[in-house]
Amino acid sequence: MKLSKYLDRAAAPALRIPTLDLRESATALPANPRCLPTSLLPWDDFDDGVKDLLEPHLEETVTEITSKELKREKSPLHIVNQKSTLVNLAIQRFEAPTKRILRNILHVDGYFDHHDPSYHIGQPDRMFAKYPTGRHKKKTSHSEVKARLVVEYKTPWTLPLPDDIITTFNEHSHGEVVKAVQQLYGYMHWNDVEIGVLSNHDSTFFFQRTEDARLRVSRCYKRSDRGLRSTVAALTYVCYYTCREGYRYYSPPVNDGAPGPRILDFDVQSEIISDESRVPWGDMAACVDRRSPRNAGAVVRGRLYRRGGSSEEAQKWERAVVCKIYDLSSAVSRENAGHEIAMYSDLRDVQGHFIPRLYAAGTHCGILKILILEDCGVSAADIVRDGCRLPETFWLQARRALRAVHDRSILHGDLRMHNIVVSSGEVRLIDLGGSVRAPEKRREAAVAYQDELRELEELQRRYEGRL
Repeated sequence: MKLSKYLDRAAAPALRIPTLDLRESATALPANPRCLPTSLLPWDDFDDGVKDLLEPHLEETVTEITSKELKREKSPLHIVNQKSTLVNLAIQRFEAPTKRILRNILHVDGYFDHHDPSYHIGQPDRMFAKYPTGRHKKKTSHSEVKARLVVEYKTPWTLPLPDDIITTFNEHSHGEVVKAVQQLYGYMHWNDVEIGVLSNHDSTFFFQRTEDARLRVSRCYKRSDRGLRSTVAALTYVCYYTCREGYRYYSPPVNDGAPGPRILDFDVQSEIISDESRVPWGDMAACVDRRSPRNAGAVVRGRLYRRGGSSEEAQKWERAVVCKIYDLSSAVSRENAGHEIAMYSDLRDVQGHFIPRLYAAGTHCGILKILILEDCGVSAADIVRDGCRLPETFWLQARRALRAVHDRSILHGDLRMHNIVVSSGEVRLIDLGGSVRAPEKRREAAVAYQDELRELEELQRRYEGRL
Protein backbone atom coordinates (compact mmCIF):
# COMPACT_ATOMS: atom_id res chain seq x y z
CA MET A 1 0.00 0.00 0.00
CA LYS A 2 1.37 3.41 -0.96
CA LEU A 3 1.98 5.92 1.82
CA SER A 4 -0.51 8.35 0.26
CA LYS A 5 -3.31 5.77 0.52
CA TYR A 6 -2.15 4.70 3.98
CA LEU A 7 -2.42 8.27 5.29
CA ASP A 8 -5.83 8.68 3.65
CA ARG A 9 -6.98 5.81 5.86
CA ALA A 10 -5.45 7.42 8.94
CA ALA A 11 -8.64 9.05 10.24
CA ALA A 12 -9.61 7.66 13.63
CA PRO A 13 -13.21 6.61 14.40
CA ALA A 14 -15.62 8.76 16.34
CA LEU A 15 -15.91 7.74 19.97
CA ARG A 16 -19.06 6.15 21.25
CA ILE A 17 -19.41 7.47 24.77
CA PRO A 18 -22.10 5.84 26.94
CA THR A 19 -24.32 8.28 28.77
CA LEU A 20 -23.96 6.18 31.93
CA ASP A 21 -20.98 4.71 33.76
CA LEU A 22 -18.47 7.33 32.64
CA ARG A 23 -15.31 7.04 34.70
CA GLU A 24 -13.41 10.17 35.53
CA SER A 25 -9.67 10.50 34.98
CA ALA A 26 -7.59 12.05 37.72
CA THR A 27 -7.41 15.79 37.18
CA ALA A 28 -3.93 17.10 36.60
CA LEU A 29 -2.54 19.19 39.43
CA PRO A 30 -1.24 22.57 38.31
CA ALA A 31 2.48 23.20 38.41
CA ASN A 32 3.70 26.39 40.01
CA PRO A 33 3.64 29.22 37.43
CA ARG A 34 7.14 30.33 38.45
CA CYS A 35 8.61 27.58 36.26
CA LEU A 36 6.14 27.85 33.36
CA PRO A 37 5.90 30.13 30.35
CA THR A 38 3.14 32.67 30.82
CA SER A 39 1.74 32.24 27.31
CA LEU A 40 1.66 29.88 24.34
CA LEU A 41 3.09 30.79 20.95
CA PRO A 42 2.04 29.39 17.55
CA TRP A 43 4.28 26.76 15.99
CA ASP A 44 3.91 28.39 12.58
CA ASP A 45 6.09 26.09 10.48
CA PHE A 46 4.74 22.82 11.89
CA ASP A 47 2.51 21.93 8.91
CA ASP A 48 5.35 22.76 6.53
CA GLY A 49 7.64 20.43 8.46
CA VAL A 50 5.14 17.56 8.16
CA LYS A 51 4.75 18.20 4.43
CA ASP A 52 8.50 18.50 3.74
CA LEU A 53 9.16 15.22 5.52
CA LEU A 54 6.42 13.01 4.09
CA GLU A 55 5.47 14.42 0.68
CA PRO A 56 8.60 13.04 -1.08
CA HIS A 57 7.66 9.54 0.16
CA LEU A 58 3.96 9.44 -0.79
CA GLU A 59 4.54 6.97 -3.64
CA GLU A 60 6.62 4.60 -1.54
CA THR A 61 5.14 1.38 -0.22
CA VAL A 62 4.19 0.74 3.39
CA THR A 63 4.17 -2.89 4.51
CA GLU A 64 0.73 -4.37 3.98
CA ILE A 65 -1.65 -4.19 6.91
CA THR A 66 -1.99 -7.57 8.59
CA SER A 67 -5.28 -9.39 9.08
CA LYS A 68 -4.89 -8.79 12.81
CA GLU A 69 -4.72 -5.04 12.23
CA LEU A 70 -7.71 -5.14 9.90
CA LYS A 71 -9.66 -6.93 12.61
CA ARG A 72 -8.70 -4.19 15.06
CA GLU A 73 -10.04 -1.53 12.68
CA LYS A 74 -13.43 -3.24 12.76
CA SER A 75 -13.44 -3.83 16.51
CA PRO A 76 -15.91 -1.97 18.74
CA LEU A 77 -13.08 -0.63 20.88
CA HIS A 78 -14.13 2.94 20.11
CA ILE A 79 -16.86 2.53 22.74
CA VAL A 80 -15.07 4.42 25.49
CA ASN A 81 -16.06 5.08 29.10
CA GLN A 82 -12.64 5.31 30.78
CA LYS A 83 -9.15 6.57 30.11
CA SER A 84 -7.46 3.17 29.77
CA THR A 85 -9.75 2.26 26.86
CA LEU A 86 -9.02 5.63 25.22
CA VAL A 87 -5.27 5.04 25.51
CA ASN A 88 -5.62 1.57 23.98
CA LEU A 89 -7.53 3.06 21.06
CA ALA A 90 -4.85 5.73 20.57
CA ILE A 91 -2.17 3.02 20.55
CA GLN A 92 -3.99 1.27 17.69
CA ARG A 93 -5.08 4.28 15.63
CA PHE A 94 -2.26 6.78 16.20
CA GLU A 95 0.85 5.06 17.52
CA ALA A 96 0.87 1.78 15.54
CA PRO A 97 0.53 3.48 12.10
CA THR A 98 3.20 6.01 13.10
CA LYS A 99 5.61 3.25 14.09
CA ARG A 100 4.96 1.46 10.76
CA ILE A 101 5.74 4.59 8.71
CA LEU A 102 8.87 5.33 10.74
CA ARG A 103 10.17 1.79 10.25
CA ASN A 104 9.15 1.12 6.62
CA ILE A 105 9.52 4.54 5.02
CA LEU A 106 11.87 6.62 7.17
CA HIS A 107 14.00 3.75 8.53
CA VAL A 108 13.72 4.83 12.14
CA ASP A 109 13.64 2.02 14.69
CA GLY A 110 11.61 3.53 17.51
CA TYR A 111 8.74 2.52 19.73
CA PHE A 112 6.00 3.82 22.00
CA ASP A 113 5.66 2.48 25.51
CA HIS A 114 4.24 3.25 28.91
CA HIS A 115 6.48 5.50 31.00
CA ASP A 116 8.90 3.78 33.37
CA PRO A 117 8.69 5.52 36.76
CA SER A 118 12.10 4.12 37.64
CA TYR A 119 13.76 6.21 34.95
CA HIS A 120 11.35 8.99 34.03
CA ILE A 121 10.24 11.69 36.43
CA GLY A 122 6.47 11.90 36.76
CA GLN A 123 3.92 9.67 35.06
CA PRO A 124 3.09 10.72 31.50
CA ASP A 125 0.74 8.24 29.83
CA ARG A 126 3.09 7.30 27.00
CA MET A 127 6.57 8.03 25.76
CA PHE A 128 8.41 7.50 22.48
CA ALA A 129 11.96 6.20 22.47
CA LYS A 130 14.52 4.98 19.96
CA TYR A 131 16.27 1.64 20.17
CA PRO A 132 20.04 1.96 20.61
CA THR A 133 21.79 1.33 17.31
CA GLY A 134 21.81 -2.37 16.49
CA ARG A 135 19.83 -3.35 19.58
CA HIS A 136 16.40 -4.96 19.76
CA LYS A 137 13.96 -3.91 22.45
CA LYS A 138 14.20 -7.27 24.23
CA LYS A 139 17.96 -6.76 24.56
CA THR A 140 17.70 -3.14 25.63
CA SER A 141 17.77 -2.28 29.33
CA HIS A 142 15.67 0.58 30.68
CA SER A 143 18.83 2.47 31.65
CA GLU A 144 19.72 2.76 27.94
CA VAL A 145 16.37 4.32 27.03
CA LYS A 146 15.69 8.04 27.05
CA ALA A 147 12.24 9.35 26.22
CA ARG A 148 12.36 11.39 23.01
CA LEU A 149 8.87 12.81 23.55
CA VAL A 150 6.02 12.36 26.03
CA VAL A 151 2.30 11.95 25.36
CA GLU A 152 -0.56 12.76 27.72
CA TYR A 153 -4.07 11.50 26.95
CA LYS A 154 -7.27 12.90 28.46
CA THR A 155 -10.85 11.73 28.05
CA PRO A 156 -12.99 14.18 26.04
CA TRP A 157 -15.61 14.43 28.79
CA THR A 158 -13.02 15.55 31.37
CA LEU A 159 -10.99 17.72 28.97
CA PRO A 160 -12.84 19.14 25.94
CA LEU A 161 -9.99 20.74 23.98
CA PRO A 162 -10.76 23.99 22.15
CA ASP A 163 -9.60 24.50 18.55
CA ASP A 164 -7.87 27.73 19.62
CA ILE A 165 -5.88 26.49 22.60
CA ILE A 166 -3.54 29.50 22.48
CA THR A 167 -6.31 32.01 23.25
CA THR A 168 -7.80 29.75 25.93
CA PHE A 169 -4.46 29.33 27.69
CA ASN A 170 -3.27 32.93 27.34
CA GLU A 171 -6.50 34.51 28.57
CA HIS A 172 -7.20 32.21 31.53
CA SER A 173 -4.97 31.51 34.52
CA HIS A 174 -7.05 28.52 35.69
CA GLY A 175 -9.16 25.76 34.22
CA GLU A 176 -8.71 22.19 33.00
CA VAL A 177 -6.95 23.18 29.76
CA VAL A 178 -4.40 25.28 31.65
CA LYS A 179 -3.84 22.47 34.16
CA ALA A 180 -3.32 19.91 31.39
CA VAL A 181 -0.79 22.09 29.55
CA GLN A 182 1.04 22.78 32.82
CA GLN A 183 1.18 19.07 33.61
CA LEU A 184 2.55 18.23 30.16
CA TYR A 185 5.11 21.04 30.38
CA GLY A 186 6.28 19.69 33.74
CA TYR A 187 6.86 16.21 32.26
CA MET A 188 8.77 17.75 29.36
CA HIS A 189 10.90 19.93 31.64
CA TRP A 190 11.82 17.32 34.25
CA ASN A 191 12.77 14.70 31.65
CA ASP A 192 14.76 16.95 29.27
CA VAL A 193 12.21 16.48 26.48
CA GLU A 194 11.66 19.07 23.76
CA ILE A 195 8.38 17.72 22.33
CA GLY A 196 5.12 16.90 24.09
CA VAL A 197 1.72 15.74 22.82
CA LEU A 198 -1.69 16.43 24.40
CA SER A 199 -4.69 14.56 23.03
CA ASN A 200 -8.28 13.68 23.90
CA HIS A 201 -8.62 11.57 20.71
CA ASP A 202 -10.93 14.08 19.01
CA SER A 203 -8.29 16.84 19.13
CA THR A 204 -4.49 16.62 19.36
CA PHE A 205 -1.89 19.34 19.91
CA PHE A 206 1.90 19.15 19.57
CA PHE A 207 4.07 21.31 21.83
CA GLN A 208 7.71 22.36 21.48
CA ARG A 209 9.92 23.90 24.16
CA THR A 210 12.27 26.55 22.82
CA GLU A 211 15.77 27.51 23.92
CA ASP A 212 14.44 30.62 25.66
CA ALA A 213 12.12 28.45 27.80
CA ARG A 214 8.98 29.32 25.85
CA LEU A 215 6.32 26.92 24.58
CA ARG A 216 5.08 26.70 20.99
CA VAL A 217 2.00 24.74 19.94
CA SER A 218 0.73 23.40 16.62
CA ARG A 219 -2.73 23.91 15.21
CA CYS A 220 -5.45 21.51 16.34
CA TYR A 221 -5.26 18.14 14.59
CA LYS A 222 -8.69 16.50 14.40
CA ARG A 223 -9.24 12.74 14.53
CA SER A 224 -11.08 12.91 11.17
CA ASP A 225 -8.18 14.65 9.36
CA ARG A 226 -6.59 12.61 6.58
CA GLY A 227 -3.45 12.58 4.48
CA LEU A 228 -0.66 15.00 5.35
CA ARG A 229 -3.04 16.84 7.69
CA SER A 230 -3.77 13.74 9.78
CA THR A 231 -2.78 13.17 13.39
CA VAL A 232 -0.69 10.17 12.27
CA ALA A 233 1.30 12.32 9.83
CA ALA A 234 1.94 14.93 12.52
CA LEU A 235 2.96 12.31 15.11
CA THR A 236 5.32 10.72 12.57
CA TYR A 237 6.95 14.11 12.00
CA VAL A 238 7.68 14.84 15.67
CA CYS A 239 8.97 11.31 16.30
CA TYR A 240 11.30 11.54 13.31
CA TYR A 241 12.37 15.02 14.40
CA THR A 242 13.57 13.73 17.79
CA CYS A 243 15.37 10.72 16.25
CA ARG A 244 17.41 12.46 13.56
CA GLU A 245 21.17 11.98 13.70
CA GLY A 246 22.97 14.19 16.17
CA TYR A 247 19.74 15.27 17.89
CA ARG A 248 20.20 16.08 21.55
CA TYR A 249 18.07 18.26 23.75
CA TYR A 250 18.70 19.76 27.17
CA SER A 251 16.26 21.71 29.25
CA PRO A 252 17.36 25.33 29.52
CA PRO A 253 19.46 25.49 32.72
CA VAL A 254 17.97 27.25 35.71
CA ASN A 255 21.37 28.55 36.75
CA ASP A 256 24.73 29.10 35.09
CA GLY A 257 26.77 26.07 34.16
CA ALA A 258 26.53 23.04 31.92
CA PRO A 259 23.10 22.46 30.35
CA GLY A 260 20.84 19.81 31.68
CA PRO A 261 20.97 19.73 35.50
CA ARG A 262 17.62 19.77 37.24
CA ILE A 263 17.26 22.16 40.14
CA LEU A 264 14.69 20.93 42.65
CA ASP A 265 13.65 23.31 45.39
CA PHE A 266 10.73 23.15 47.78
CA ASP A 267 7.49 25.07 47.56
CA VAL A 268 6.85 27.42 50.47
CA GLN A 269 4.39 25.16 52.29
CA SER A 270 6.68 22.14 52.43
CA GLU A 271 6.88 19.42 54.99
CA ILE A 272 10.42 19.41 56.38
CA ILE A 273 11.66 16.35 58.24
CA SER A 274 15.12 16.51 59.74
CA ASP A 275 16.90 15.96 63.03
CA GLU A 276 19.52 18.46 61.86
CA SER A 277 17.69 21.57 62.98
CA ARG A 278 20.67 23.77 62.17
CA VAL A 279 20.41 23.06 58.45
CA PRO A 280 18.73 26.06 56.74
CA TRP A 281 16.29 23.92 54.77
CA GLY A 282 14.32 26.89 53.47
CA ASP A 283 17.41 28.01 51.54
CA MET A 284 18.42 24.58 50.26
CA ALA A 285 17.98 23.08 46.80
CA ALA A 286 19.09 19.88 45.09
CA CYS A 287 20.94 19.79 41.77
CA VAL A 288 20.11 16.31 40.48
CA ASP A 289 21.92 14.29 37.87
CA ARG A 290 21.57 10.64 36.87
CA ARG A 291 18.71 8.28 37.54
CA SER A 292 18.77 4.95 39.30
CA PRO A 293 16.24 2.09 39.21
CA ARG A 294 13.75 1.75 42.05
CA ASN A 295 10.28 0.33 42.49
CA ALA A 296 7.93 3.29 42.64
CA GLY A 297 9.14 6.86 42.27
CA ALA A 298 11.95 8.04 40.03
CA VAL A 299 15.26 8.14 41.88
CA VAL A 300 17.96 10.65 40.98
CA ARG A 301 21.35 11.29 42.50
CA GLY A 302 22.67 14.77 43.01
CA ARG A 303 24.05 17.27 45.47
CA LEU A 304 22.31 19.37 48.09
CA TYR A 305 23.47 22.96 48.23
CA ARG A 306 22.51 26.28 49.75
CA ARG A 307 21.25 29.10 47.58
CA GLY A 308 22.99 32.41 48.14
CA GLY A 309 25.30 33.18 51.02
CA SER A 310 29.07 32.98 50.98
CA SER A 311 30.99 30.23 49.22
CA GLU A 312 32.11 29.02 52.65
CA GLU A 313 28.49 28.61 53.81
CA ALA A 314 27.54 26.89 50.56
CA GLN A 315 30.41 24.44 50.91
CA LYS A 316 29.50 23.76 54.53
CA TRP A 317 26.03 22.43 53.67
CA GLU A 318 26.81 20.76 50.35
CA ARG A 319 26.45 16.98 50.40
CA ALA A 320 25.62 14.03 48.16
CA VAL A 321 21.93 13.11 48.23
CA VAL A 322 19.43 10.84 46.59
CA CYS A 323 16.08 12.35 45.58
CA LYS A 324 13.10 10.01 45.36
CA ILE A 325 10.40 11.70 43.33
CA TYR A 326 6.69 10.88 43.22
CA ASP A 327 4.12 12.32 40.80
CA LEU A 328 1.25 13.78 42.85
CA SER A 329 -1.16 13.70 39.90
CA SER A 330 -1.46 9.95 40.56
CA ALA A 331 -3.52 8.91 43.58
CA VAL A 332 -1.46 5.73 43.96
CA SER A 333 1.78 7.69 43.80
CA ARG A 334 0.52 10.17 46.42
CA GLU A 335 -0.35 7.27 48.71
CA ASN A 336 3.04 5.61 48.17
CA ALA A 337 4.88 8.83 48.97
CA GLY A 338 2.95 9.35 52.21
CA HIS A 339 3.51 5.73 53.20
CA GLU A 340 7.26 5.89 52.67
CA ILE A 341 7.54 9.13 54.66
CA ALA A 342 5.60 7.49 57.51
CA MET A 343 8.00 4.52 57.50
CA TYR A 344 11.02 6.79 57.75
CA SER A 345 9.34 8.70 60.58
CA ASP A 346 8.71 5.45 62.51
CA LEU A 347 12.39 4.56 62.06
CA ARG A 348 13.74 8.00 62.91
CA ASP A 349 16.13 6.77 65.62
CA VAL A 350 17.94 4.34 63.28
CA GLN A 351 18.32 6.78 60.41
CA GLY A 352 21.98 7.35 59.61
CA HIS A 353 22.92 4.03 61.22
CA PHE A 354 20.98 1.21 59.56
CA ILE A 355 18.90 3.12 56.98
CA PRO A 356 19.49 6.45 55.16
CA ARG A 357 18.69 9.78 56.77
CA LEU A 358 15.57 11.39 55.39
CA TYR A 359 16.75 14.97 55.37
CA ALA A 360 13.53 16.54 54.13
CA ALA A 361 10.32 15.88 52.23
CA GLY A 362 8.26 18.43 50.36
CA THR A 363 6.62 19.40 47.10
CA HIS A 364 8.15 20.96 44.00
CA CYS A 365 5.99 23.05 41.66
CA GLY A 366 2.89 21.64 43.32
CA ILE A 367 3.04 18.38 41.38
CA LEU A 368 6.08 16.43 42.61
CA LYS A 369 6.68 15.04 46.09
CA ILE A 370 10.42 14.86 46.78
CA LEU A 371 12.16 12.85 49.47
CA ILE A 372 15.70 14.14 50.04
CA LEU A 373 17.71 11.16 51.32
CA GLU A 374 21.26 10.52 52.37
CA ASP A 375 23.35 8.92 49.61
CA CYS A 376 24.50 5.68 51.23
CA GLY A 377 26.73 4.37 48.47
CA VAL A 378 26.65 1.48 46.01
CA SER A 379 24.17 -1.39 46.00
CA ALA A 380 25.34 -4.93 46.65
CA ALA A 381 23.86 -5.90 43.28
CA ASP A 382 26.13 -3.42 41.48
CA ILE A 383 29.18 -4.59 43.43
CA VAL A 384 28.56 -8.22 42.49
CA ARG A 385 27.72 -7.33 38.89
CA ASP A 386 31.10 -5.57 38.55
CA GLY A 387 32.84 -8.76 39.65
CA CYS A 388 33.88 -7.47 43.09
CA ARG A 389 33.50 -9.18 46.45
CA LEU A 390 31.32 -7.86 49.25
CA PRO A 391 33.02 -6.76 52.51
CA GLU A 392 33.74 -9.59 54.96
CA THR A 393 31.25 -8.24 57.49
CA PHE A 394 28.58 -7.49 54.89
CA TRP A 395 26.09 -10.19 55.89
CA LEU A 396 26.61 -9.63 59.61
CA GLN A 397 25.92 -5.89 59.20
CA ALA A 398 22.91 -6.56 56.95
CA ARG A 399 21.47 -8.88 59.61
CA ARG A 400 21.96 -6.23 62.30
CA ALA A 401 20.29 -3.60 60.16
CA LEU A 402 17.31 -5.85 59.50
CA ARG A 403 16.95 -6.70 63.21
CA ALA A 404 17.08 -2.99 64.06
CA VAL A 405 14.14 -2.42 61.70
CA HIS A 406 12.29 -5.39 63.20
CA ASP A 407 12.89 -4.06 66.72
CA ARG A 408 10.79 -1.02 65.72
CA SER A 409 7.92 -3.33 64.61
CA ILE A 410 8.57 -2.74 60.90
CA LEU A 411 9.05 -5.29 58.10
CA HIS A 412 11.29 -4.11 55.27
CA GLY A 413 9.11 -5.80 52.66
CA ASP A 414 11.54 -5.85 49.72
CA LEU A 415 14.80 -7.55 50.66
CA ARG A 416 17.06 -7.94 47.66
CA MET A 417 20.62 -7.09 46.71
CA HIS A 418 19.56 -3.81 45.07
CA ASN A 419 18.21 -2.59 48.43
CA ILE A 420 21.32 -3.27 50.50
CA VAL A 421 24.02 -0.65 49.99
CA VAL A 422 27.64 -0.26 51.03
CA SER A 423 29.68 2.88 51.66
CA SER A 424 33.13 2.85 53.25
CA GLY A 425 32.46 -0.64 54.56
CA GLU A 426 29.16 0.34 56.24
CA VAL A 427 25.99 -1.52 55.23
CA ARG A 428 22.50 -0.05 55.21
CA LEU A 429 19.03 -1.01 54.00
CA ILE A 430 17.33 1.35 51.56
CA ASP A 431 13.96 1.76 49.81
CA LEU A 432 11.25 1.66 52.46
CA GLY A 433 8.49 2.03 49.89
CA GLY A 434 7.49 -1.60 50.43
CA SER A 435 7.85 -1.58 54.21
CA VAL A 436 4.87 -2.37 56.43
CA ARG A 437 4.14 -2.42 60.12
CA ALA A 438 4.40 -5.88 61.66
CA PRO A 439 1.24 -7.74 62.78
CA GLU A 440 0.00 -6.70 66.21
CA LYS A 441 -0.15 -10.28 67.49
CA ARG A 442 3.25 -11.23 68.89
CA ARG A 443 3.28 -14.74 67.43
CA GLU A 444 2.35 -13.57 63.93
CA ALA A 445 4.96 -10.82 64.10
CA ALA A 446 7.66 -13.31 65.16
CA VAL A 447 6.85 -15.53 62.18
CA ALA A 448 7.02 -12.53 59.81
CA TYR A 449 10.39 -11.44 61.22
CA GLN A 450 11.75 -14.96 60.85
CA ASP A 451 10.53 -15.21 57.26
CA GLU A 452 12.35 -12.00 56.37
CA LEU A 453 15.55 -13.19 58.03
CA ARG A 454 15.30 -16.36 55.94
CA GLU A 455 15.03 -14.17 52.82
CA LEU A 456 18.31 -12.54 53.80
CA GLU A 457 19.90 -15.96 54.39
CA GLU A 458 18.75 -17.03 50.93
CA LEU A 459 20.44 -13.98 49.40
CA GLN A 460 23.64 -14.93 51.24
CA ARG A 461 23.40 -18.55 50.06
CA ARG A 462 23.00 -17.48 46.43
CA TYR A 463 25.92 -15.07 46.69
CA GLU A 464 28.24 -17.60 48.24
CA GLY A 465 27.18 -20.16 45.62
CA ARG A 466 28.54 -17.86 42.91
CA LEU A 467 32.01 -17.56 44.47
